[in-house]
Amino acid sequence: MDKKEFVEQLKVALRNDKLVTPKHDPNNLGQITYPSYRSVLSYELARNLEEVIASENYDAIEYKNLDPKHQGQELIEIVFPDNAFSVPASGVAADSSIATEVLDRLVAVWNSEGTPKIFGESSQIIEAKCKSGQLVKKGKLV
Repeated sequence: MDKKEFVEQLKVALRNDKLVTPKHDPNNLGQITYPSYRSVLSYELARNLEEVIASENYDAIEYKNLDPKHQGQELIEIVFPDNAFSVPASGVAADSSIATEVLDRLVAVWNSEGTPKIFGESSQIIEAKCKSGQLVKKGKLV
């Protein structure tokens, strides 16, 4: 996949209201809790998501996911420049309605229908998964 194809898939998923699931939507923070840890996009990013995606002002790094629960699925890390969205998402503990953890990346994964969804992740977690062999870096999309 190249970056243009990736961006187009994000745009289609956003238009079809599939890109950000309710679990990761900041507008549900404080209203809905989940029994497991989750991430929510920042309010600023969520409000401007269409423009941010279309701008292509981010790097997209592709990984092969070797985690047994997600075997063979692709994962794309979205890295914003230092001057934009230094906190694109936050972590929320299980059964909590308060975001308490800073997440510096977004990731895109695909559901069983082949539609991408995005959520927040820590670059340290991505790095640790690479070191443990759960993720294999394929490279930057161009």
